[in-house]
Amino acid sequence: MDINHDYTAHSGNYTPGGNRCEYIAVHYTSNSAPARSEASYAQNSQHSSSYHYVLDGYECYQLLNDTDTAWAVGTWPGYTQLISNRQAISIEVCNAGGSFSDAERDQLRELVALLMERHSIDADHVVRHWDCHTGRKECPEYYAGAKSNEWSELHDYITGGGTVSEYGWQHDDGGWWYKWYQDNGGYSYQKDEWQIIDDKWYYFDSDGYALCNAWHVEDGTWYRFGDDCALLSGWQFIDGYWYHLHTEHDGTFGAMDTGWYTEGGEAFWLTPDDEGNHVLGAMVIGWHKPEGSWAYFDESGAMARDTIKRIDGKWYIFEPGGSLVEGTFSTDENGALQL
Repeated sequence: MDINHDYTAHSGNYTPGGNRCEYIAVHYTSNSAPARSEASYAQNSQHSSSYHYVLDGYECYQLLNDTDTAWAVGTWPGYTQLISNRQAISIEVCNAGGSFSDAERDQLRELVALLMERHSIDADHVVRHWDCHTGRKECPEYYAGAKSNEWSELHDYITGGGTVSEYGWQHDDGGWWYKWYQDNGGYSYQKDEWQIIDDKWYYFDSDGYALCNAWHVEDGTWYRFGDDCALLSGWQFIDGYWYHLHTEHDGTFGAMDTGWYTEGGEAFWLTPDDEGNHVLGAMVIGWHKPEGSWAYFDESGAMARDTIKRIDGKWYIFEPGGSLVEGTFSTDENGALQL
């Protein structure tokens, strides 16, 4: 990882050498100032505290050698010191008191991994400032005190025992869901709503999972989502039937088309909701009676129009509008059919 060495702790704020590097202690700055500002202050101001590293999720500064003794974990009358300054490498995270952001967690994880390997420190020796004495300092605030679950999750993550918890698509036993990070480091996710992500539409159910390979009906309109959970459009072959899902971005993108649909000069009949003996929206093939008149639709779904067509060994005549011409026909002296 990139570690900046532009600043060094003020000589009056630490003890050179003497650190046994047995622990890694995690702290927080209790303010939102960036790491660069914290490092500059640590170099130019004499005060009774110091640390080895400071990070903000974007930059990381090292102000002391690991083997120098930072004045970081403190001693207080009436409290038992469990881990001393001469045992710990201290890391300050620039955070005002909330949960660490995703960027802060990732950068902290990278630095902790480097220090664990460098000094042969195991995960049990990665601690909070809170753990260095009997309850004197709630640091880092969000992970100290009674918040053992919060610390356990962070500890597992930064020591390599947890899984990466980045924003974006997440998958678990329930399916796919989308994790949105908030400014305070928390996260949110959609429930019972549409969301556009990377120029594709998705719908998240009441549990927050994206619909996948499923239909969704809303205000009487049907929509279909594919195996990548994205809203489908155009011709789709689903469960043995062809459907056409609206392709125009006119407020009904992805909606199931029903009734007449024309494309490339051909007409198709997509079963409307008033034909209960057929599958809603399914493209018709073969003989059918749309709007009361017999018509024929070939294997592609295109309607026979203004033509004479042989079907199953018999000849049929179709009007320009596609309706079957019925009745008895004769021919003129030239053999042409007379209707």
